[in-house]
Amino acid sequence: MPLHQSLTYIKNKVEEMLNAPNVEIYLDSIGKDDVKEGIYVSLLYAEEEKTLKNNDYLQTYYEKENPNKVEGYRKVNPKLYLNLYVLVASSCSPYEEALKHVSRIIAGFRQKNVFGRFEKEDGTVSDDFGEGFELLDKLVLDIHTLSFDQNSSLWQTIGGKQYPYILYKVKAIAFVEPEKEPDMKPVQKFFGLIKPMTSGLPEGSDAAITDTAQIEAEKTQKEQLVNDCFELMKGDRSVIVVNSKEVYESVKAMLKSK
Repeated sequence: MPLHQSLTYIKNKVEEMLNAPNVEIYLDSIGKDDVKEGIYVSLLYAEEEKTLKNNDYLQTYYEKENPNKVEGYRKVNPKLYLNLYVLVASSCSPYEEALKHVSRIIAGFRQKNVFGRFEKEDGTVSDDFGEGFELLDKLVLDIHTLSFDQNSSLWQTIGGKQYPYILYKVKAIAFVEPEKEPDMKPVQKFFGLIKPMTSGLPEGSDAAITDTAQIEAEKTQKEQLVNDCFELMKGDRSVIVVNSKEVYESVKAMLKSK
């Protein structure tokens, strides 16, 4: 979806810059045999922007009624950033008209080549994208120059005759995971080095309590959490609750280091 929205937005901007109702704008490959007259916006290829790549991290969720209070956490994969190489070419005739089209496009993106959502000094948000482009955060269009040999190779690969064109490197398209419910609750208290209960835990878990009646009583009190929570216990039976074995191991390691 971010890929489609990015190319569609660029196509719309090209149409806006040309301001020529009689000229068709196509989001399509110009390498087809039946090339029609018009402006073609084509994706040549995409590459990962590795300099922006982060490690796995926890996404924080806040309560809707109280935005300052943490509701929980969810482990998500890092954002994937892509750079797009976008070809904008004119197949219109006569040839000089095609040159005029490309010139207007170059002038338009020279005047403004950064599009996004920006917070103003007064606190309001300036949104270049608007409705239908909710997955886009920021687009930066820079002219990408090819050598003579690279230019020849490009059009040989496309498989058609060469048209007046300009090539842009579009940075950086972010692919993110869709919003989901948090699967880990924040830890409220720490009581020292503690171990998980036997009940409701996978095989191999370390047991700290042997009194069956007490285990059942505590299970009843936390019935909604028994299936997916780890209960961390101390000798005085004080409890903290988390929803993930990974969180339990992290807390355990942190407490050991203190």
